[in-house]
Amino acid sequence: MSGGKSAAGHHWLLLAWYHLWQRLRQPTLQRDSLFLMAGTVLAAIGGFFYWHFVAQRYSAATVGVAAAGITSATFLATLASLGLTIGLVRFLPSQAPLARASLLTFSLLLTTLTGGLSVVVFLAGQRWWAASFQQVASPRAYQLSFAFLTLALTWGNLQTAFLMAERLTPLFTLRSLLLALLQLTCVLGLPTTGGPTAILWSMLLPNLGIALGLLWFNARRLHAPLFLLRCRGLPLGELLRYSLASLLFSLIWGLPAFCFPLLTLHRLGAASNAYLTIAWQLYGFLAIIPNSSASAFLIEGSHHEENLLAAWRSTMRNNLALLTPLVAAFLWLAPFVLHFFGAEYARQATALLRLLALSALPVSLNAITLTIYRIRKQIVRFNVLALALVSLALAAACLLIPLLGLPGIGWGWLAGQILFLPLNLSLLKQSSSPSGANT
Repeated sequence: MSGGKSAAGHHWLLLAWYHLWQRLRQPTLQRDSLFLMAGTVLAAIGGFFYWHFVAQRYSAATVGVAAAGITSATFLATLASLGLTIGLVRFLPSQAPLARASLLTFSLLLTTLTGGLSVVVFLAGQRWWAASFQQVASPRAYQLSFAFLTLALTWGNLQTAFLMAERLTPLFTLRSLLLALLQLTCVLGLPTTGGPTAILWSMLLPNLGIALGLLWFNARRLHAPLFLLRCRGLPLGELLRYSLASLLFSLIWGLPAFCFPLLTLHRLGAASNAYLTIAWQLYGFLAIIPNSSASAFLIEGSHHEENLLAAWRSTMRNNLALLTPLVAAFLWLAPFVLHFFGAEYARQATALLRLLALSALPVSLNAITLTIYRIRKQIVRFNVLALALVSLALAAACLLIPLLGLPGIGWGWLAGQILFLPLNLSLLKQSSSPSGANT
């Protein structure tokens, strides 16, 4: 009798796993959101341990200089992408395989050129906005690693956009896991004598390797040559117009992560920037949920635009259900988590981390709501609202840093998000009404 019950239990378990596997194989909003969140969670966990080992192996001043280089390279990679990471997600699904391969090659060549140019301009003016780059032991080596890191991040962004457009979100999760493991290996394996340059190389090598690997994989999936480029019949003009308009939002939304480190480095010093970097990295754990929800919402809305508002409500409910308990946990555990990086990190960054954690709730509501305008291709309204939001938060932070020090960034970011939220929801309601739907 007991043997029969045991066999029945095993059969039920296998059947449950089979049904789960079948559901995960089907490209749906819930599946894509799950894998995007899982991939971003893995990246955040990897980032947590990566920065832990960086903080343990290097001084706070060294970490601060390297962090400024990494955030600047990330911002320049966003600039170099020209918004094509969003444009490819929106336009690739409607193209034939060879046309998709050509669009990917065109995007790769164009962003490489733009990335190289942006690095040259940034380094040419570094004495105004990144003077710390010239104060490292080997400034030329640091600048070279910075340039290659920018290009590697640019290429990786494009290849990841292809995975999202093809709804290969499980591979996005696998990429995040592999990248995290390789970064940990590099940061532990490279000698610390290189200072900030060694930290940049520990980021560069994994990102470059995975970007090149995905380039080969994507070409094989489309049964196309590695660099196929046939421009006839491709919607290049429409793609570039849409992408460049989306680029403005990406740059606007990335301004805080770019400006806060440089501002902190200039006003409060390299050590304070190290504390900011760790707090912002931990805040990134919470940002996983709204970012992944907004990305999944963009994918779903691009494929099924007729159910847009229903998908928005579903995304909002899922987002808040996941995010709210995590925010509460961060408010309580902030000093204990920061102590993992060192006692000084816990002492200097606890207030900032709590404020950033609290801001995750209005940030998520604003980000998901703004995505509706991107799906509807209402790009002017989309960018104006995003600029108003970020400008408000940045202005508040700039005013409060001299008064409150490092916590001023958290207060400014939180205040800007809360003040903007009623306007954002009110405009959405107006645009969704019959009279405003076509505006």
